[in-house]
Amino acid sequence: MRIRRKHNDCLNCKTLLDSTYNYCPRCGQMNNDNNVSFGTLLFDFFSNYFSLDGRFAHSFFPFFIKPGYLTNKFNEGKRMSFANPIRLYLVISLFFFFVFSNVGKKIIATDDSIVSTKQTSKSITTNNDSNAITVKDLKEMKAELSDFAFKMVIKNLPKEEKESLIEKLSYEDAVKYYLIPSGTVFPKERSEKKQGDMSFMGDGKFNWDVYDHKLKENDDLSETQILDSIYLGGASNLELLIVKQKIKVERTETEYFIGFALKNLPFMMFALLPMFALFLKLLYFRRNTLYIKHLIHALHLHSFAYLIYGITLLISFYYIENDSLSSWITILSFLTVSTYAYLSFLKVYKQHWLKTLVKFNIQGLAYSLLLVLFFAFEMAVSFLLF
Repeated sequence: MRIRRKHNDCLNCKTLLDSTYNYCPRCGQMNNDNNVSFGTLLFDFFSNYFSLDGRFAHSFFPFFIKPGYLTNKFNEGKRMSFANPIRLYLVISLFFFFVFSNVGKKIIATDDSIVSTKQTSKSITTNNDSNAITVKDLKEMKAELSDFAFKMVIKNLPKEEKESLIEKLSYEDAVKYYLIPSGTVFPKERSEKKQGDMSFMGDGKFNWDVYDHKLKENDDLSETQILDSIYLGGASNLELLIVKQKIKVERTETEYFIGFALKNLPFMMFALLPMFALFLKLLYFRRNTLYIKHLIHALHLHSFAYLIYGITLLISFYYIENDSLSSWITILSFLTVSTYAYLSFLKVYKQHWLKTLVKFNIQGLAYSLLLVLFFAFEMAVSFLLF
C-alpha cells in the first residue's frame, strides 16, 4: 500500500480535509506531504514500488526455505500478507542482472588484457618472420586463453600469417583454431594461391582482402563508405545490412557491443516467463489450473534462481580466485536451484514424486532449448540494432 502523510487541509486550495481523504474532493490533488528528509523519501520509494516493507520481510524466509509456499498462498487468495510476485521478481532480477552485467564486463576486460599481453609479447607482424605465431604458439594460446579471447587473437592476425598457419595444419585443426570456417573447400593439394585470393573465406560478393588490409583500420571512413568500397555485387538487402553491421561491430571495442547485448537480456528473460508458464499449463492441462497460477509459480521460481545465481556470480568472480572452488560453487548453486524447483513442483501440483520428476525434466529440457533459441535471437537482434 502506498505510504501517505496526510494534511488537515489541501495544500492547493486550502479545503479542510478529513483524515480518511486520500484526495481533495474540491480540486483532486493528492493529500500527501512530501516535505520530509531524503532518507524518508527513499524508504517510501522502495516501500511503495518494490514492497520492501513488512510484507517483503514476511515473505523472505518462506520464499527461501519453503519451495512453493508463496505460490500456494497467493493462489489461495492470501495476497496481502506477502510480497507481490512481480515486485519480488523485479527486485531480485535487478540485483542479478546488475551483477551479471558487471561480471561480463570484468571477463571481457580480462580477456582483452590477456589478448593484448599475448600480442605484445609475440609482436605479431608480417615484417619479421621470427616473431610470427607458430603452430606451437597457437596450441599454447588455445590451452591458456578463453575461447572468446583466442578468437580475438585469430581475428586480428594478418592475412599472410593466417595463410602460413593454414598451410601447416590439417583441415580439422584449421577449423579447430578458427582459421577457416567449417565446411570450407580445403583441397589436399595446397596449390599456390593467387595474390589476394582467399575465396574459401568469402562468397565472392565482397572484397574482404581489401577490407582486411586497407579499410578495416581506417577511421576516416564510415561503415557505409567501406561497404561501398568492398561490395562486388550480387548481394541481397539483408546481406548488405549484415555485412554493414559486421563492419560496425568489428570496428567497435568489443566491450561496447557485449555491453549493448547484455542490456537486452533482462527483456529477453522477462519475455520467456509467459512461455515457461505455458509449458507448465501444457504439462498439467488435466488439472484445469488457470494460466495465471502457472505464471505466478514461474515468477517465484525465476526469482529464486536469480537470487542464487546472482550470489554465486558475486562470490565466484569477486571473492574467490581458485577456479576449481568457483566451479564447485557453480555446480552447487545449480543443484540448489534444481532441487528447489523440483520440491516446488511437488508442493504446488501435489502429484507423485516420480510423475513430478518426469514432468520436471521435460519442462527443464523444453525450457533449456527455448532459452538457447531466445538467446540466439537476442544476440542476432542486438547485432542488427547495434
